[in-house]
Amino acid sequence: MIATAAERVGGSGGAMALARPEPHRPLSVLVTPLIIETTWFVTGRSAAIVFVADPDSAPPTAQEHLRSLYRLTPSEAAVAMAITHGAELQAVADEPEISLTTARTHLQHVFEKTGTRRQAELVRLIGASGLYERQ
Repeated sequence: MIATAAERVGGSGGAMALARPEPHRPLSVLVTPLIIETTWFVTGRSAAIVFVADPDSAPPTAQEHLRSLYRLTPSEAAVAMAITHGAELQAVADEPEISLTTARTHLQHVFEKTGTRRQAELVRLIGASGLYERQ
């Protein structure tokens, strides 16, 4: 399927299920031609791209994405998402039963790591990144 998709002219891809031992469900595999245009420094050549999805793995949450993008701790990511959803800092502190001072410290670390200075900037950053998830 990959060779067919990578043919220079008229390559076509396809989809298939790749079986795995029980109790796992099959992997979903999608193969499609990849068009590489010829430029002065790259000669056009055939290629294919392969996407593999595991239906048994849970997609990462917005908090996990925030953690990897900005190197936030789990607590910092939770504070950032709560602020994004409109929670006041006292309410953020009440939820995991932390002090208001600790919540402020987490928020300050979030500002430093994301390059923001105010809650409104943080909300815009998270909203623009597509990481906003509804509760």
